[in-house]
Amino acid sequence: MNSETIRARYGPWALVAGSSEGLGAAFAHAAAARGLHVALVARRSDALDRVAKEIRDEYGVETRQLVADLSEEAAPGQIAAAVADLEIGMFISNAASEPQGPFLDLPLAEHLFAIDVNCRAPLALAHHLGQPMVARKRGSIVIVTSLGGLCGLPVFSSYGATKAFGWNLGECLWDEMAPHGVDALSFVVGSTRTPNLERSGAPEAHLETAVAPQIVAANLFEVLDQGPTQYSLPEVEEAARGLFAMPRKEAVGFFSQQNHAAFPSRAD
Repeated sequence: MNSETIRARYGPWALVAGSSEGLGAAFAHAAAARGLHVALVARRSDALDRVAKEIRDEYGVETRQLVADLSEEAAPGQIAAAVADLEIGMFISNAASEPQGPFLDLPLAEHLFAIDVNCRAPLALAHHLGQPMVARKRGSIVIVTSLGGLCGLPVFSSYGATKAFGWNLGECLWDEMAPHGVDALSFVVGSTRTPNLERSGAPEAHLETAVAPQIVAANLFEVLDQGPTQYSLPEVEEAARGLFAMPRKEAVGFFSQQNHAAFPSRAD
């Protein structure tokens, strides 16, 4: 989808939640490269300012930085109020929390934090931002989810469960909003070489197989109108189809084996 089509179909501004680094920053850059102004949301103001400056300098579009902790219940409403004067035509929900380790070994607070960031915040933001989109009869909502949301994800139990929630939510929004001219999409991402992955303890062999965030972001903008679900790469779709075909016990076992091998220090 070219830049003129994107602006005409969705509107002038994109809001990217979780855009201070990695995949979120790549989504923000990709939106700006297609002529959209970008509202950036994250917890770290210094990182937001850096990404915003990069975008303004490289693409000549406007930015607005919104410092917010999406684990806080009031944050989505505060974000919506802070952009009420803008026509947000695209919402990309990318922020995520990824507690790592055996379920019972992690503090309950970490699991609940993941639910707040990965489930409640995207739902609330989609509700706030989706209403004016429907009223205008144009817009786009992207829920970034994960191949790990397909089945139980040992070592990342609450992350996988919350990504299943996002996957389901995006598909429901696709059906309900399509009659109102709004495209919605669950965008399923595989292993991506982000700073968060590099900090996770994954071995270099695993990092070398992870795809660059810029490739994933560019691919999103080719499939915005092709919901309910699209995949970041053909290999990710192929893997999903293979896992869908497995008995559930085998699928969970596959992820268990992979994660215990890739994150041994977090899995014991």
